[in-house]
Amino acid sequence: MESLKVHVLECGAMGTDIEQLIGSPKYRALAHNHHRERVWASCQLHAVLIEHPGGLILWDTASSREWETEWEGTGLKEVIPYDQVAEEQYLDSRLKQIGFELEQIDTVVLSHLHMDHAGNAKLFDRDGTRFIVNQAELDGAMGFDGFFQGGHIKNDYQHIDFETVTGDVELIPGVKLLEVPGHSFGQMALQVDLPKDGTMIFTSDAVYLEETIEQRHWGSVVWDNRAWLNSLDKILKIRDETDATLVFGHDSGQMTQLRTGAGNYYS
Repeated sequence: MESLKVHVLECGAMGTDIEQLIGSPKYRALAHNHHRERVWASCQLHAVLIEHPGGLILWDTASSREWETEWEGTGLKEVIPYDQVAEEQYLDSRLKQIGFELEQIDTVVLSHLHMDHAGNAKLFDRDGTRFIVNQAELDGAMGFDGFFQGGHIKNDYQHIDFETVTGDVELIPGVKLLEVPGHSFGQMALQVDLPKDGTMIFTSDAVYLEETIEQRHWGSVVWDNRAWLNSLDKILKIRDETDATLVFGHDSGQMTQLRTGAGNYYS
């Protein structure tokens, strides 16, 4: 565990109505203010690279630089376009900036299979690369008719030979996958226990924003709202027990406070 290094890779943002992230009365039109203006928000994307003695683990892959073509026919380009991103913010560019090539990644773990988390998975699909996803997520993501549903686009993941997990699983010493469904069929969070910086929990879409905790309300994309609430409580319980730092799935404000870029990491 002492050799772990955690790199947060900031990958630009999508634009979207705030209700995609928080369906709270704070933002919803109500009887007394039904003419209120909509709030167009930045939906931050990121990935996480873990260096450890046995190799490199990539947590999530953000969206593809070919998103406009790959999302054709889904309607997503209007709802949540990946248009707040520069060349240097795409995932492959971020990896190169900290000294790594795509071919060096040993394991890819996907929190879930939505297009903004699994969009670049195919870049790493080569002999010898280990892919991990939750079993319920894979079942759900392959279990619908057609090429897309919600945020799932089958072309992102259908040809990958996944290793699946169920429940909470220790991946390597100091690195644990937490099963936190609700947003998606088999949503996972990532817990990393670091000797210097303490425990970090990368919530992915189990908790979109810091404000999600305050509002205690899910956004527009949720598979099971009761499961989502249970998962939120699970994450907060682990946070309190471990004094963990939570890194939220899409919080642009928080991203500016995190260590990112070459030479900046957690250990």
